[in-house]
Amino acid sequence: MEETTGHPLVVARHAAGKTMEEFVSGIHAAAARRNLRSGIDEARVRKWQRGVQPSEESQIYIAEALGWPADIVRADDWPNWLPLTANGVVPLGPHSSVPALREAQRTAMERRTFLTISGAALSALAADWAGGPADALAQAHDGKPIGEDLVAFLENSTRHLAGLSTEQRQHTPALLNAHLATVTELLENGRYTPALGLRLHTLAASLSQTVVI
Repeated sequence: MEETTGHPLVVARHAAGKTMEEFVSGIHAAAARRNLRSGIDEARVRKWQRGVQPSEESQIYIAEALGWPADIVRADDWPNWLPLTANGVVPLGPHSSVPALREAQRTAMERRTFLTISGAALSALAADWAGGPADALAQAHDGKPIGEDLVAFLENSTRHLAGLSTEQRQHTPALLNAHLATVTELLENGRYTPALGLRLHTLAASLSQTVVI
């Protein structure tokens, strides 16, 4: 029976249309192409899906088993490099927000196409998060609690940067990228109430749109 989890590896595997058996076979095939044998089995894959980090070699096999070239692997950024849709674009949603935001940052640097979110879509997205399960918004990470003052500062400074005149915007990309990196880090490692989580997700979605325009 297939697992139901929001871990990026499961999402990527499903997006690639791979059953667990097909995925493991693909890993073995990737090793065989290098004249090697892999001992990876379904039990090992389930450990990865529960948070154990694969070795760099295993991550290369994972990429190829999903139908992607080995050069997309960034072993120190597991599992954020995983392609979560068939076309490789990470969907921005409650179960993949951090990988999607990491992708937005890479997109800004690499000048590739990323998911464009309109103002109306941002409102709908925020409403979806607000109506979702509480643990999607307020995960009990090990980080320190996030306060109202910090979130308000990030919101206000982002609005100020985005509202600068056209001739001044050439100086803002690095600052906006830094804001996006900060918000992403808070979402991944911070502790926050559902209300602050909603505001952080909304701010992150707005920033991810701004940094790639």
